[in-house]
This record gives sequence, C-alpha cells and structure tokens, in this order.
Amino acid sequence: WKYALDEPKSWTEFTDAAGDLADAAGDQWDEWDLGNFTDVLDGLDGLSFGDLFNDDPKQGDTTLLKWHNDFIEYDDGGLHLTLRNALDDTWQDAFEAAVSDWSESPALVLKTERVEVDHTCERVDGVMLVCNGNFGATG
Repeated sequence: WKYALDEPKSWTEFTDAAGDLADAAGDQWDEWDLGNFTDVLDGLDGLSFGDLFNDDPKQGDTTLLKWHNDFIEYDDGGLHLTLRNALDDTWQDAFEAAVSDWSESPALVLKTERVEVDHTCERVDGVMLVCNGNFGATG
C-alpha cells in the first residue's frame, strides 16, 4: 500500500489516497472483462512456475525437504519409504488405514516398522518417523 497510495504520511493522506484508488478502480471496472479468462496465460510462455518461490526468505533452507535419489527407484515403484510407527495405541487404526490407502499408489513402495512410542518425534535420517504427541499450535 505504501507505493499504491503514494506513501501517505498521515491518516488523512491515507484515506484520501485510498479513496482516489477506489475511484480509479471504479472508473476502470466496466472495461475489465472478468467473465472471460481464455487468454489469461498469454505472454507467460517460458515462465517457470516451479521456480516462482525460489529464494523465498520465509522458506529457509529446503535441501532437507528434497528426496535423495537413494530412495527413488524409477523402474521399480517410485519412492521406497520406510515408515517407523512410533505412535501410541490410540493412533494404530488410523496409521494402518493411512498406510493401506497410500499403498494403493503405484508411485510408493512402503515398508512399516513398529518402534518404541516416541512423543518427542526426534528426526531419523532416511525414514519417516510417524509419532503423536502434544506439539502445541503447530500440530
């Protein structure tokens, strides 16, 4: 809003600029055809949407989010993943249902291991640890 409203320095300048912006948008409204999106991607040839959020300062280092080729077998079912089940007994039915559902995909080969309950959910390299606990507002 700083630039769209010409850097207002007071509340009065802000409200005046916002009113001017609203008036300008209203003047243009009839010229916009919001019902026709057939050419919405024209001029975007060669744009890589996959790179759109690269260098996002909020994302941080994403190298750990990428699967290493060690776990991908392109001619043998895609991603081979070991799930370490560190859930307590209250979540076992949900875990089995989820694994059964995920196993329907030809892109996944899943192996499960039941391990000791881990409410701290400490990360383990090379496997997915599935655990439950009270992690606060983050899940």
